[in-house]
Amino acid sequence: PLSLVTTGLTHDSANNIIGVLMRSTDDGHTWSRLPATGIGFGELQLTPDKTVRFLSWGGLNTSNDFGATWTQIKLPEGKPGRTLDVRWNTGIMAGNFGQVAMSSDHGATWTQITLSEENAHFTSALLVSDKVGYVAGTESRLYNTTDGGRTWSRQQLPVACEILAMTRSGNRIWAVGAK
Repeated sequence: PLSLVTTGLTHDSANNIIGVLMRSTDDGHTWSRLPATGIGFGELQLTPDKTVRFLSWGGLNTSNDFGATWTQIKLPEGKPGRTLDVRWNTGIMAGNFGQVAMSSDHGATWTQITLSEENAHFTSALLVSDKVGYVAGTESRLYNTTDGGRTWSRQQLPVACEILAMTRSGNRIWAVGAK
């Protein structure tokens, strides 16, 4: 049977927003709630080595057994991550309040990268090689790296827009958002 995992948000009895992590081991017919991992912001990421990751407020959650068990590491400076991409040995992460971090050990440890825009809100991260990647977000923010996330350069977009998500297909990068 197929193992499935989903993250989301719900309200507790005091109407506080809390994160929810659910897992199914029978192709989605039944679901069990896993222990709390904080408020989940980002989508689940599955890498070719079958590692599953998702970000929660101030933490990166990782599972190597199809979601049965999870480990959490604290994000650099405790800033909220929202999106990440880990490929090869390289990882890039971005989020709210200017959160940008890089990893050169397949996501085991992360180093905070300081950008000039501390109030930037990033919604998507994408690696196209072990050296080249992008982070994008609100207020026409698009940054790229050519050294695995160590340094970043802001790119000028042809029109002002919010970039909400990016993906790759073949040798093209696709982005969606709002103008």
